[in-house]
Amino acid sequence: MQKRTKVTLAVATLAAVGLGTSITLVQADGYLAGPDNPYPQYNIDGVAGAGAGDNSVAAPPVPPPPSPAAPADERADVAVDGTQVENIRPDASREEVSAFCEGKTDGTGKADKGGTCVSASIGEVAKDPVRVSMVDPPSTLKVGQGFDARVVVADSKGPIDLNAFTADKTGKAGDTFLEHPGELDKDGRPLAHCHLGVATLDENGFPVADNYDAAFSGVQGIKGDLTAKVGGLKAGKYRGDVWCSQPGHLILPTSKADKIQAIDSFRFEVK
Repeated sequence: MQKRTKVTLAVATLAAVGLGTSITLVQADGYLAGPDNPYPQYNIDGVAGAGAGDNSVAAPPVPPPPSPAAPADERADVAVDGTQVENIRPDASREEVSAFCEGKTDGTGKADKGGTCVSASIGEVAKDPVRVSMVDPPSTLKVGQGFDARVVVADSKGPIDLNAFTADKTGKAGDTFLEHPGELDKDGRPLAHCHLGVATLDENGFPVADNYDAAFSGVQGIKGDLTAKVGGLKAGKYRGDVWCSQPGHLILPTSKADKIQAIDSFRFEVK
């Protein structure tokens, strides 16, 4: 049986910079598997000091192993107004293997880069973060009922164009995935595109598959204000995500850790 070591985390208070407020994080007693403490800043019985609390506290739920990726033809229908746009970055610019990746499995030219090392740099980072909003997403639907999800993507100057993405000869990311650094236009705004994914959830709210098994689509268009039409979902609980990426499909980076990320999510149920 794998050894379980007790974890007791102290209360931490973080000051919100410039806001005059604070965030208090409280972690109940939990467990880490294995004989060693990978988090030395925490107090773990028998590893980094005497932890408090009793051993009757149940461990939090953990996600089950994901099921295999769902075939694309089993997903729900998604149609996005405005996807017919001219792609201004059709080809990936593959970089030479970086010093960091030397001696490691090179991911260059691989459509699935899991377990490899990718040399492409993050590239240019915009000063203003991109903000994403799903306007009036659904909370409950009936089986067979579709929904329209309005997606608005903007920075401080207003909506941004979503027409920069690398693609292989099939028109999809393919082996160009993560092989093009970020770029800014002449106004310092990021070249970008977005995605809409819908994942089936289990009773604990964890996605059941390792991909967006229920629905997936790119979101591309001029002036980032588009409507995604989703239909054909079966009964169940779902999470919808919208996130925006650089041309090479890496999610848009921000200039600081506390800047708004280019993502939005919503949960809903089909009955």
